[in-house]
Amino acid sequence: MHGKYTRKYSYEISNIKQILNKLSKGNYYEKTQNKAHGSLAKNICELEVRFEELLEKLDGNIDSDLAKTLQKKKEIEKSSSIENENH
Repeated sequence: MHGKYTRKYSYEISNIKQILNKLSKGNYYEKTQNKAHGSLAKNICELEVRFEELLEKLDGNIDSDLAKTLQKKKEIEKSSSIENENH
């Protein structure tokens, strides 16, 4: 897979490849008993979510950098709202 999409969505593709690589090596909780690896079901769910996000970005022609910036903004807003609730 090479070309403009590989460069434009390298962050998303990297996330998907990491999950696939982890699963292909057998690094999931049911096999290793290491909770850090996560369950097979959780890894598959995460893979589905990441793939769906990538497809949405492709359909909407949203840049990866823009998407990362928006995600960080959402996390900051969520963190701020949690802090406000605690005060």
